[in-house]
Amino acid sequence: MFNKILIIVLLMVGLPISNSYAELKLVDLIQTLGQLKPIEFHLPAEGLEITSLGSYEESPSAGLDPNSLKVLVWNLYKGKKESWKKDFSDLMANRDIAILQEAVLDDNMGGVFKQKFEMGIEMATSFINDETDVATGVATASKLGPISSFFQRSNARESVVKTPKVVLFNTYSISGSQNDLLVINIHAINAVSKKDFMDQVQNVASVIREHVGPCIWAGDFNTWSKGRTRALSKLTRRLGFVEVTFEDDQRTTPPGARFKEKLDHIFVKGLKIKSSKVYGDIEGSDHKAMSVELSVE
Repeated sequence: MFNKILIIVLLMVGLPISNSYAELKLVDLIQTLGQLKPIEFHLPAEGLEITSLGSYEESPSAGLDPNSLKVLVWNLYKGKKESWKKDFSDLMANRDIAILQEAVLDDNMGGVFKQKFEMGIEMATSFINDETDVATGVATASKLGPISSFFQRSNARESVVKTPKVVLFNTYSISGSQNDLLVINIHAINAVSKKDFMDQVQNVASVIREHVGPCIWAGDFNTWSKGRTRALSKLTRRLGFVEVTFEDDQRTTPPGARFKEKLDHIFVKGLKIKSSKVYGDIEGSDHKAMSVELSVE
């Protein structure tokens, strides 16, 4: 029976049967699955999928500085960690854009988002919990208001909990340029097959192919396997992206993972990488925050 469960679970999450990491972690996985149950949720009404919060310091027509664009990328872990508020405040200082995943509009995090901290926020809702009436999704903050905001919700649903994931697209004007910057904030689908994962990222790629101008594609890609990592790397290279690397790379990996695949990434196109950093000392989430300073090529 145990071997049958092993095969079923590995196939469900798209891992090879011979993956020794999966075998070692199987007991933990089965126990976790036994504790989970589908979340009762609903989707926001049509036209209300994106919520605007905070206050933009500059109008969209002002344009981003092409010589210095300071970006933060962080999965917030729904604000569950004790130090997240202080860490969030510290990390947001002097940023032009912040690309955030696992954002929730509860009294804790939603209250912080609604405070004026010299940035506005566009949040795309993946779902609203029926029991708590709290929206979960991804949020992109910026000093400059976006020209446009739109989203994609994943076709696939997470195993067991049955919730979708969402991608947020924002465009921003660049001072002195006829082209706009496209910023893509992704929280990739997790406990599904590689095929379902690729379906989500290929849908993002279809938007990228239509965009003329520089682009940032960043967030929690949930690349916990070599297969996902390789497929994503191949796709982004074909699209003309360069991945941001880090001298002291302390990005988050799956707990106990044999291959230590990184979950969070920043890909850029039409932009020069001036500096980058992973904040390994930050404990306000189960993911490490990343930052990059860019200029327009």
